[in-house]
Amino acid sequence: MRELVSDLVNYVVGRVSDEGGHLSKTKLVKLLYFIDIEYYRSFGRTLTGWRWLFYHYGPYAFEFESATYASAARLDEEGILTSQGRKASTYSTDEGPDRVEESLRQELGYAGLAIVRQVVDTWALDGLYPVLDYAYYETEPMENAQRGELLDFSKVARVGPPISLSCSVQHRGLSPGVLASLRQRYQALASTKRGEPHPKLDPPPPYDEEYNRALEIMDAEDSW
Repeated sequence: MRELVSDLVNYVVGRVSDEGGHLSKTKLVKLLYFIDIEYYRSFGRTLTGWRWLFYHYGPYAFEFESATYASAARLDEEGILTSQGRKASTYSTDEGPDRVEESLRQELGYAGLAIVRQVVDTWALDGLYPVLDYAYYETEPMENAQRGELLDFSKVARVGPPISLSCSVQHRGLSPGVLASLRQRYQALASTKRGEPHPKLDPPPPYDEEYNRALEIMDAEDSW
């Protein structure tokens, strides 16, 4: 599991870098949280296996620290000073996502990998405001969540697992061109499913002083 999560972290950073985005620590944490939600939505379990809780600035998992440490050899972590004088970290990599994509595909299948891709591509170029807003107000585990307590993923509305091209398909005499066509059709279907809107939480978690302070910190982190 540790190797899988390490590959996942490297893949997310590499794909965001390829898209021309940048990742603060806060944004990377939230993207991994979104991936876990959408993976749970289809498969009834999170991808990372982390214990997510409602921490200071929304969903957080302490396992993140060990995951980034395990990925350190392939990631560039830069300590920065924001425009407001706060310390922050950003992540980047010179390696594209292709190097670990095949490893992830073998672990997750085409269906699981498509979920990861869709989440990353949806948020790659967004700033921290919409990311934090979505994490706080539009993800089911945050409904009626109490700060400091574990988040309940059983609240996530389930859908059936996306149609997957099993590894066995590749051994049935199909040409590379046919396989490529099937993959393209599958990815379009998975993208459509992932794009379905989910209702806002009712009631939403309240705006409070902690949330507003998080916005100030993240605004500075995003404007370095």
